Amino acid sequence: GLHIESTYRYKPEEKARFNAFLRACCEFYAGEGHEALLYGRMEAPLHIVVPQRTFNLGKRGIMRVPAVYHSLWLLPDGGRCVTFFNPETQEHRLDVPGVGAVVVPALGARLVPLPRI
Repeated sequence: GLHIESTYRYKPEEKARFNAFLRACCEFYAGEGHEALLYGRMEAPLHIVVPQRTFNLGKRGIMRVPAVYHSLWLLPDGGRCVTFFNPETQEHRLDVPGVGAVVVPALGARLVPLPRI
């Protein structure tokens, strides 16, 4: 998701927003998300309904992408979690199976532990 964002966030008026999102992603990787993203194993994604948004690609048309990117991780201790990345300037409330409603902050990232099975 971060690569897609960087590819289409080149306009000067979007640079500050992209930089804020990139900073939040780096802080998340170095902090709360470190164990999952570095030592975890990515698994098939959960079915989570996520709003869509569009990128205007000019002559190439319009590309639809998720408003929030998410991944499911198996942790070294056997636990599981979902990571969320929100490049938009508004927070999103998503329904996570086994957890319920989760708010993903604007221009931010969030880790949600899942119940053990």
